[in-house]
Amino acid sequence: MHDRNKGAQRYGPELLERMRKRIATWVTLAVGLLAILSAISAALYFAHRLSTTEESRIAATISASLLNRANTVGRKALDSYQLLDRAHFADPCSEAGLALMRYGCAA
Repeated sequence: MHDRNKGAQRYGPELLERMRKRIATWVTLAVGLLAILSAISAALYFAHRLSTTEESRIAATISASLLNRANTVGRKALDSYQLLDRAHFADPCSEAGLALMRYGCAA
C-alpha cells in the first residue's frame, strides 16, 4: 500500500497536467467550433432575410404591373361597350357591327 501511494504521488502531477491540457484542448476546440457555427448561422440568417426582402419587392413590382394592366383592359373594355352602345345598329351582327367589334371602326 505504501508503494501505491508513492506511485500516485509520483504520477499525480503529470496526470493532472495532461488532464488539464486535454480539457483545455477540448474547450478550445468547442469554443472555436461554436464561433464558426455561429458565424455560419448568422450569415445564413441574414442571407435568408435579404432574399425574402428582395422576393417581396419583386412580388410587389409584379403585382403593381398586373394591376395596371388589369385597369387598362377594364378601361378598353368599357370604351368598347360604350362605342358599341353609341353605334345603335339594328342588327349588331351585321358586317358593320362586326367590323366595329373587330377593328373599332365601322366599315
